[in-house]
Amino acid sequence: MANNFLQENGLQSNIFNKDAGFKDEEGYLYFGGNSGLNYFDPTEIHPDNYVPPIVITDLRVMNQAVRSATRYESPLVLNHLRNNFSVTFSALSFSQPENNKYAVILEGLETEWRILNADTRTLDYSNLSPGRYVLKVKAANSSGYWSAETEKVFIKVKPAPYKTWWAFVLYGLLLGGILLLFLRMEKKNQEVKHALEIEHLEREKSDKLNLFKQGLFANVSHEFLTPLSILSCLMDDWKHLRTAPNGKDLSLAQRNINRLTRLNRQFLYYSKSEVKELPLNVTKGRLDEFVKRIGGNFVPLAKRNQIQFDIRVDFPDSEVWFDPEKLDVVLFNLLSNAFKYTPEEGEVILQLTIDRNNGRSEAVIEVIDSGTGIEAAEQSAIFNRYHALKGNDQLGGGFGIGLSLCKAMVEAHKGEISLQSEIGKGTQVTFILPVNRSSYDDSEVYNSLRAEKTSTNFLPEKIEEDTILRIKNLNQSFENKPTILLVDDHADFRNLLRTNLVDLFTVLETNNGVTAYEMALNKKVDLILSDIVMPAMNGVELCTKIKSNPSTVHLPVILLTAKSSDFDKAEGYRAGADSFMSKPFNLNTLLTRVEALLQHRKRMEARMKMQKRFYAEVSTNDKDDLVLSRVRGFIEENLANPDLSVKLISSELSISNSMLYRKTSEILNINPNMLIRKIRMIKAVELLEENQLTVSEIAYKCGYRDVSYFGVSFKKEYGTSPSHFQRNKKV
Repeated sequence: MANNFLQENGLQSNIFNKDAGFKDEEGYLYFGGNSGLNYFDPTEIHPDNYVPPIVITDLRVMNQAVRSATRYESPLVLNHLRNNFSVTFSALSFSQPENNKYAVILEGLETEWRILNADTRTLDYSNLSPGRYVLKVKAANSSGYWSAETEKVFIKVKPAPYKTWWAFVLYGLLLGGILLLFLRMEKKNQEVKHALEIEHLEREKSDKLNLFKQGLFANVSHEFLTPLSILSCLMDDWKHLRTAPNGKDLSLAQRNINRLTRLNRQFLYYSKSEVKELPLNVTKGRLDEFVKRIGGNFVPLAKRNQIQFDIRVDFPDSEVWFDPEKLDVVLFNLLSNAFKYTPEEGEVILQLTIDRNNGRSEAVIEVIDSGTGIEAAEQSAIFNRYHALKGNDQLGGGFGIGLSLCKAMVEAHKGEISLQSEIGKGTQVTFILPVNRSSYDDSEVYNSLRAEKTSTNFLPEKIEEDTILRIKNLNQSFENKPTILLVDDHADFRNLLRTNLVDLFTVLETNNGVTAYEMALNKKVDLILSDIVMPAMNGVELCTKIKSNPSTVHLPVILLTAKSSDFDKAEGYRAGADSFMSKPFNLNTLLTRVEALLQHRKRMEARMKMQKRFYAEVSTNDKDDLVLSRVRGFIEENLANPDLSVKLISSELSISNSMLYRKTSEILNINPNMLIRKIRMIKAVELLEENQLTVSEIAYKCGYRDVSYFGVSFKKEYGTSPSHFQRNKKV
């Protein structure tokens, strides 16, 4: 081992000269340096082999002294708040202590020993992780002899409470509890969501059913009230004429009474079918003649609609067993649908044949049409209760119960019904009924056909003729008789109204909204009477189009309908309808409404002419009176000034108030304030007719700060609102 010697060991200095070394014969070594000469016998130099012990001289925690003696069982305990400590140590070697060396290692944190000089005898540690540590220290003297023993400091760092094992167990339990709660809540949410979805579907189904039923009852009301309106008008007509009804009127009345009876019977059957109470009343009769008679009722309809209608019967000329009432309902519904959806020049076939199988006879009845057809997706649900075909509203619509009732009737008759259809080619409905007596129980057999007798008596009564006289006087203000466009899909109703209106007005008529709109555009029409429930375009849609078109917006529209709820009325008025009458209505009331609307239109036109005449008089008198001319010119120049007043005119034109009042009253018979208002109103009319500005802009240009007050003033002057007047003047 090589030993180092320094100036502290007796050398003249730590610096020696180059090539200044020598060894004599006796073995002495000589070395020359900057401060002299050193020589010695190397055999007499003995190194310091004293192994110094190491001691801990100071141990501090958070800069506070603590006991330095520790054991494994009793370590220095630190926690997350007191986690900084320092240790000071020393080697008990006093020979050149400044050359002592120290080796330290903190087991648990370090893996290798660190060598320290004598001037580094204090170590600081902070923020140790929780766990056990052992600080080992050993020392070496100036000659490099290391002590075999080490001084140890046992240290234990406790974790923070929130980092202990029981805390993590608690965290795990808490997390597991939260996760379990989340899963339970999610499961509950899924259950609630599923229940809500089911409830939503049920509610949606219920809402659709309720909505459908509302439409059903509205349509039913329409179907019932149209014949009632016809009968009501007939009675008014007979009372007015005070004569016995003629054969044509009686036929019309009887036809609508039969229609009411059929509708009432059909819905009575339907209500029974809902609770599955459709008892059979089969009787013995000629089925072939019965089918021909039912089909014969549709021959006039086929001719009117230019549809080829064939009744094909290949059935024995003998009596069979069937329920005529139920069969009447089934055939009437099927034939009505066939004619409803078959276009002009189309074809409808009613066919009756017989099928014998194992001694059992069955009547096979088919209704075939060349109409629009039914989509395949719809065919599976066509016989379901409350199912209406999509898009059928434009073709007149249906109740959604006809085919369902047919199915119930056929099944009650122990038969079967089926449907085949193809879009664009048509539909075929086939139902099969047993016609043997053995097919029915005794309780299902009725011994004779029931006869329906209906008698109607009408007593003529006198009614007031004031309405007719007023309308005739009103007509004198027109160049020709006012023209009324009558729109209703019920031919009898149109014929009846036309009969009662034709003496007072020129009457045009059509059965749907599309044609009515074209007639309103292309013909001179003064007023429109329209039903709401119609094919192709309903009355509300027609009214909306009429009021949206500048060329027809001025036409008064009266909606006639069985839909009399507040919602239906609001819908009609939102569409721009001028009046709304519910069926059945009194003919005298209808004529009064017509008279009022035509009179209102005439009054508005008269007011416009009066205002124009007044302005012409003002202009004429201006030429004769210089003061009045200056006043009118000043008013026109300052018309947009909302502060324009009599006081301002007098001040600016140097005219006294008394002279201004005298001039306007003598010449125009009005006061100056009224003159300002009338000139403003005349200017507003001119701007509205030009249709270049909005109502608000016109109000400001005419000197009105408040647009609402402008509207009130304009309506008071002309009887209509500025916006309505502007729309009318777009024509």
